[in-house]
Amino acid sequence: MYICANTSCVAETDQVNHIKLQKVIMTSTSLNDLVILTSSTKLTFLQYLHDNSNNRRVSQIDKEILINWLTNFHKRSSFQKKFSRRNYVWKIFAWDEKTRNLIAVAKTNEVKNHMMITDDMISNVVKIVHKDNDHAEWDVVWKKVSTFYYGILRSNVIFLLKQC
Repeated sequence: MYICANTSCVAETDQVNHIKLQKVIMTSTSLNDLVILTSSTKLTFLQYLHDNSNNRRVSQIDKEILINWLTNFHKRSSFQKKFSRRNYVWKIFAWDEKTRNLIAVAKTNEVKNHMMITDDMISNVVKIVHKDNDHAEWDVVWKKVSTFYYGILRSNVIFLLKQC
């Protein structure tokens, strides 16, 4: 399991919560699979994501492209832009065949690997972490989210917790 490059850096309760959430995420493919937010909150957040685009967030379609690039080493791109992007992806991400998750690889041993969260799952992850931490404020939730996940911005956490 990829949870942490240095397992002593994460408390056991955090690992248990992360594993529980990872199982929920792995069995869910869209916002409709988890009913955590009201419909209006989901729509408001999706509009927020659309209005505030960011390269760090990854759509489900982009995730499939990244997985294809990471698992199909023999396919070469004929365009320099795609070739450069693919090399960047190989340095930053890894495909975990065992858990079937896309992982943002840690740059150093002190930092943990992070599970990639697609934009359609951001609200679910934030709400689950928020709920598992007794409806904690956004600083606490952000610390937990940023420890384990890639693709969720602090501004996403703040926006969603203002809706709570």
